[in-house]
Amino acid sequence: MTTTKANYDTLIVKDPVLFTQYLTSYIALINSSVEDNSILGFIKPISNDNYNVYIENIKYELKNNSLELIFIFDDHKLIGTVSLKYFRGSSKSHICEIHKGIIKKENRGINVLKKIFQAIEIQALKNNISKIILDVRENSRAHKMWKYIGFTEYGKLLDYSRIDNMTYSGCFMEISLDTLSKFTRRK
Repeated sequence: MTTTKANYDTLIVKDPVLFTQYLTSYIALINSSVEDNSILGFIKPISNDNYNVYIENIKYELKNNSLELIFIFDDHKLIGTVSLKYFRGSSKSHICEIHKGIIKKENRGINVLKKIFQAIEIQALKNNISKIILDVRENSRAHKMWKYIGFTEYGKLLDYSRIDNMTYSGCFMEISLDTLSKFTRRK
């Protein structure tokens, strides 16, 4: 199902206190993506067993300015998020990494995708980023989506992930801010 509404709200989350206010919705969003077989590196819903470590890592990275979360809302309900990891104070400070990206199944469509990437573009400009990188399981829906946006492969790892005794290849992808701008301005 694709959405036709093009008026979504975004929020940039840069601190752990603000993140905590949306924690329940964030975990529900991740768990919904696990249930519909989206590929995020989670093979089962986040539970108490792995919840604390995952959440504390996010809070730590937010506190240390190495992570920003972009939340997208439809009618005040969290329908999508993307995590941007930064390499502050290093020779890679012109690069950020898309770490996790999720859009609720019923809200997936070009309008939501463009809204998220417009927010990514704005944050990249604010942070002097010229290159965005990510890794993804090869031949997945997400891999095809990244290609559609304009990401190109710069490497491959044959033993990228293992699920249920199966090994999957992964692709490392990149996009320049100029190429990303072409996607966000596409009609």
